[in-house]
Amino acid sequence: MNGWERHNIERVSSSGIKAARENPVKYLARYMFNFNERMPAPVDRGTAIEKGVDAALYNNVSLDEAINTAHTVYDQLTKWKLSELTLKERDRIAASVKLAVNALKQFGKPSRPPKDQHQHAIRIMCKTALWNLPIIGYLDYKFDDTQTVIDLKTVGRIPTKMPADHQQQRAIYSAATKGYDVKFLYVSGASTVLLEDGDVPAIMADIKTFLIRFERFLNVGDAEFLASITPFDHTHRDFQSAQWQQLLSDKFKL
Repeated sequence: MNGWERHNIERVSSSGIKAARENPVKYLARYMFNFNERMPAPVDRGTAIEKGVDAALYNNVSLDEAINTAHTVYDQLTKWKLSELTLKERDRIAASVKLAVNALKQFGKPSRPPKDQHQHAIRIMCKTALWNLPIIGYLDYKFDDTQTVIDLKTVGRIPTKMPADHQQQRAIYSAATKGYDVKFLYVSGASTVLLEDGDVPAIMADIKTFLIRFERFLNVGDAEFLASITPFDHTHRDFQSAQWQQLLSDKFKL
């Protein structure tokens, strides 16, 4: 039995690899202790903007209607999170939806995902002599006419280079959609930029190396044992909520 089988892990994603690589406690919390972290307002903003852009691209609604869709989604997601930050993030939605829709027009009409899916699912296999593990993902927008895949990233500040975890995500999408250009569209309330950084073969090789090592770690013991030996900094900014502090106390023996 390998480490994936030992913990009933049937697949991984870019976000899961990111968690395992950067903060293993977050991986164990999510995938072994079923911990669902409450998302902050900026994440809700990104979800709402994407829903608004979806409405414009797939349903041909006006920009005003698309913005209204985004506001409705955001208000639903944040109805129990009233704060000054929540209101500030809402104010950034309209401009971001407009900028994203205008930036995506150059690629034509995106193909609709299957009826039972919100996005296009992709899957690529990581194979070793001892185990095979699917790496899965979901594409935001797939433009078949121009053979382009676009992932939408809503940010507070436009980057000049894709961060490492986004390069990893892009590499997975590129490896799974051969023949398509994979670009990330970064959208703030003021501007947009398209980026496509990273050496795909090198990043995919690095992912495989990491997964081989992480499987060995998982195979050391059960979830409780892994929680007892995984080092972490309880003062880390990711762990400051009461929700996280309770979990660390219950499962990681803070």
